[in-house]
Amino acid sequence: MIENNPVNISAAFEMLLEEIEDEVDFVHGIGSRAFESRDYDKAREALERVGGLIAFRDKVAALRKEWDALAASASGPRMRRPAPSVGMWAGCARVYARRNTPMIAPSCRLWRKPVAADP
Repeated sequence: MIENNPVNISAAFEMLLEEIEDEVDFVHGIGSRAFESRDYDKAREALERVGGLIAFRDKVAALRKEWDALAASASGPRMRRPAPSVGMWAGCARVYARRNTPMIAPSCRLWRKPVAADP
């Protein structure tokens, strides 16, 4: 079986779940402030939005679980991309590069700064 590095896809799922969780926290904050100021229509709207975000997060988590099972069950010869030559894990940067954003992914947990020995 020829496959790309499945760790890249797992990292992309993790990043997506983190971004969704940040959005849930943001909308939750808006709803909390609306409830405190007795703007119940806005609080209800935020509650509905959070419900949709949580349902979407659950779907993404299920897809990540399905992907992890698929990647774990893969067998046969594998062809992988060569390791990055820079002092960082390039999987995070690749996802951000596709979005035309800077290559540094500050929210990526897998990111590490180059050490002095790196080129």
